[in-house]
Amino acid sequence: MGKDIELEGALALPARAKVALGLAAAQRVLPRIAPRKLALVAYQKALADGWRWVVLERFEPRQVHRHIDGLMQNHFDWCETAQQSAACQAAIFSLYAATHAAGLSANDLAQITPRVVIDVLERAAEAAEVPEFERAWQLVRLRELKARGDEPLAPVDLGVDVPGFDAEAERRAEVTRLDYLQTAVQKAQPRNI
Repeated sequence: MGKDIELEGALALPARAKVALGLAAAQRVLPRIAPRKLALVAYQKALADGWRWVVLERFEPRQVHRHIDGLMQNHFDWCETAQQSAACQAAIFSLYAATHAAGLSANDLAQITPRVVIDVLERAAEAAEVPEFERAWQLVRLRELKARGDEPLAPVDLGVDVPGFDAEAERRAEVTRLDYLQTAVQKAQPRNI
C-alpha cells in the first residue's frame, strides 16, 4: 500500500515528466510482446511518436490516434497472456497520457484524467517479469524526475532505448525546420528600398 501512495507523487510531476515516466515504463515491458514481431514494431513506432511530444512538444494527434486505434483493434490478437495484455495496456495508456498532456480534447479522451500515468505504472508492474523490481525502478525514476523539475527529457534520461527514435537527431531536425521557416518568413516580407 505504501508503494501505491508513493506512486501518487507522479501526479505532481510536470506534464512532460509525467508522460516521459509513463512512456519509459511502457517501453521497459514491451519485450513481453517480442514473440509477436508485428505487434512489437507497431508499439515501438507508437511510443516513438509519444516521445516526440516529450522531447520537442510537437505532437501529431491524428497519427497518435491512428496508433491507439490500431493497437486497440489488434489487442486481443497480439496480447494473449495476462503479462502481454498488461504490457500492451501500459503502452496504450501512455499514449493517452501524452494526448491528455498535449491538451487534446476528443470524445474518446473525455474520460482520460491525469491519473492515467498511475494506470500506466500499475500495468507496467503487472507486465514485468519481477513486478517488485519494476515498481522499484518506477519509484527511483519518480524521485529523479521530481528533482529535475521541468528540464528537457529524453528516453536516455530514464535509461530506456526507443528503437526508431533519436532525441538529439530529432532536436537538430527541429532546429533546422525552425531556421528554414524563419528564413522563409524573412524572404516573404516586403523590403523597403
